[in-house]
This record gives sequence, structure tokens and C-alpha cells, in this order.
Amino acid sequence: MKRTLLPTRGTGTFPAVLGLFLVGLALLPGPSAARTLTYDTASVEVRTMEDTPLGRLTVRIANTPVKRYMGLRHVDELDTDAGMFFTYPSSAPRNFTMEDMKIPLDILYLDGSKRILSIHSVRPGVSSIPSPEPAGYVLEVNYGWSRSHDVQHGDQIHIKK
Repeated sequence: MKRTLLPTRGTGTFPAVLGLFLVGLALLPGPSAARTLTYDTASVEVRTMEDTPLGRLTVRIANTPVKRYMGLRHVDELDTDAGMFFTYPSSAPRNFTMEDMKIPLDILYLDGSKRILSIHSVRPGVSSIPSPEPAGYVLEVNYGWSRSHDVQHGDQIHIKK
């Protein structure tokens, strides 16, 4: 009788794939990770193309894969002039989700020069918010903050650490 370590016909790969999926799922950070991560903070100012100040925020910097993944998940409330600033090593198409979010947000996609490409005001549960162009940065703020400060496509973000 021939012995093999590979699955034989009829056993399929579903159990192996399911096992890998479950292991990967177990390794994802959960709600407790959001409380234990430490973030650098910075001051962000939004200015028009003519350099007129529109508003100032204090943001947490999400500059690692885990911090970018966690984002504002599991956050119950965000201070009025607070947010999260996501940085990436290069510009690329981005796609955010609000599936695990508890609060509505404005999501601002920015190019590599920190110029606003688009603004999306979204509520929890939305599964896909794609960037219209490659984005190097993303800014998340309270829902309606952009409108109340007259922030528009083309405006510029200035960050001071």
C-alpha cells in the first residue's frame, strides 16, 4: 500500500483552506488591540488652494499595517476636532470600509502631495469606499466636519508633528 502526505482524490482541499483561514482570522487584532496600540499624534490644518485656513484637527497617525487596519474601529466617539491620518509608503488605489465602525465619518483621500482627491461622508455598514485615484494618505474625521468647514476637492492638508 502506498502512503502519501498529500490529500487523495475525494478529500479535497476545503479543510486545509478553512484551517488556514481560521488561523489567519485568529491573528487579526481585535477590540483589545485598539486599546493597547499607541499612536503618534499631530496637528493637521486644512487650507484652500489659495492658502486660506479652513480648520485644524488633532490626529492619530496610522503608519503601520496594524494601525492602518485598526483605524478607528471600536471607537465609540471622536472628539469634535479629532481624526486619524493614514500614511502609506506610496500612492495606490485605496478602498476603505465602514463595516466594523461604530461612528459615521468623513473619509478624505489625498494624493502624495496631501491634496484632497475626494471626500466621502459615510455611515457605519458601508462595505466599500474606493479612492477615485491613487492615494498616498487618507484622513478620517467626524461625519459632517468637512462640510461644516467648507472643505473641498483640491484643498491641501498641512501636518505638524
